[in-house]
Amino acid sequence: MRIALLFLIFSWQTIFTSTISPVREFPSSAVDLPSFIHFSLTTFDQQIEDFATQPKQDATFAQVILQWDAIITPLFGKGSILTFLPITTKDPKLLLQGSCTLKTIQDKLASAMKHPGALQRILSFAKQEALHPTLHPHERYLLYYVLSTIHEGSFSAQAQEIQKQLEHCPMRPFRYKKGKLDNKILPKSRQLSILSWNVCLLEHNLSMLFGGVPPWQARIHNIAKTLLKHNPDIICLQEAFSPEANIALIEKLQTRYSHFYYHIGPKPSGFSLESLGIPSGLFIASKYALQDFSFTPYTKEQTPPFRGYGFVTAKIYNQDQLLGSFITTHLQPGQSKEDAHYRKLQMQAIGSAIDPLPSPVFLCGDLNIDKTSTEALELLANYQPSSYQGLDWTCCELRDYWWKSQENIKQFHALPPHKEWLDYFFCLKSPLNQQLHVVTNVLSANNLKRPNTSLSDHQILFTTIILSQR
Repeated sequence: MRIALLFLIFSWQTIFTSTISPVREFPSSAVDLPSFIHFSLTTFDQQIEDFATQPKQDATFAQVILQWDAIITPLFGKGSILTFLPITTKDPKLLLQGSCTLKTIQDKLASAMKHPGALQRILSFAKQEALHPTLHPHERYLLYYVLSTIHEGSFSAQAQEIQKQLEHCPMRPFRYKKGKLDNKILPKSRQLSILSWNVCLLEHNLSMLFGGVPPWQARIHNIAKTLLKHNPDIICLQEAFSPEANIALIEKLQTRYSHFYYHIGPKPSGFSLESLGIPSGLFIASKYALQDFSFTPYTKEQTPPFRGYGFVTAKIYNQDQLLGSFITTHLQPGQSKEDAHYRKLQMQAIGSAIDPLPSPVFLCGDLNIDKTSTEALELLANYQPSSYQGLDWTCCELRDYWWKSQENIKQFHALPPHKEWLDYFFCLKSPLNQQLHVVTNVLSANNLKRPNTSLSDHQILFTTIILSQR
């Protein structure tokens, strides 16, 4: 397992410290497929066997849950790339061979998830935890989730029984870390600032497929530098999917912020293909004390099984004074009727969770709702008009630079790039919120002249609020 992780880290470092184009890390012909998948396939079976045969006594969380995730995730990442192969090529031979290779990966994963030894190792560790609780509430949440994905005969019955025992112990769907800054005290100007940004921190080079930007390792330093430059009181990020990227951000921001909430809505590798996918991707940093912080996952009716999406709610405090509440989320992407239906259910879930306390309520995030659409008129009717009414776009499809233009900047500019307004900052409609002075600006985070240097495919929303005297 350690060798596999080192291999992935080395691969990422090599890609972005060399002059070789990142595009070449994706298969461009059927001839490329064997080398693209070789390492993952040749080591996977042995990793599963090693995992299943390790001593079950005195196993740790890292040796069981995290190790299982580290085995499954790289192969799943390769499969994700092959799933979106039509984005990168029209070569019929490559598409056909890629489909066959994807089937091989799925069969490998499905077989591993029925491996008796692997299942028994997870259950043995879970029984140990149920009898003698030692895990952090966040770790216990991950364990509980993994148990919920076990559907194999008698193993399923054992998993359900252990889940019942774990339900009596505290669980938490996020991690918290105290920063090195003391809680901020509201200045006399009563000014509060909130930054919202989709940062496209995906793993396995997938940021190139979905956002058209280099992997997070190549961008994280400048992302943190940008956040520190604008210095908001509260940071709300979306698509902070990579756990390692979360840690890297905290290390770079911890001297300037008081509280961090991360690994929100985790989605560890479980024992069904439906359990694999991405977490919520939400990340919060705050200079002010936050109370009643919670994450509400969207139900299986509200989001596809491979997305661990949901929304965060929190109350902002200035010492003992409640300043307001905020909600941040990332809604279902896509333009199909099914995608729009998911977004409608997700916005309804948010609406039902809004606390009617006599304080301002803000909503921000990547809502994936185009501001000119009829969908926007329907779903955003309960909020005051967006605090930004300018013409700047908030999202641009930068992957066209890599895949449709063969890295030819002239062709990329001639397309032209597809631009959208998908990101918002709102105040809830109420007489109280109408007293606020709210200004939102769009700050640049990408470069259409040099798309490969962009920090994200989304721009930054920076909002300044002047809170009324009460």
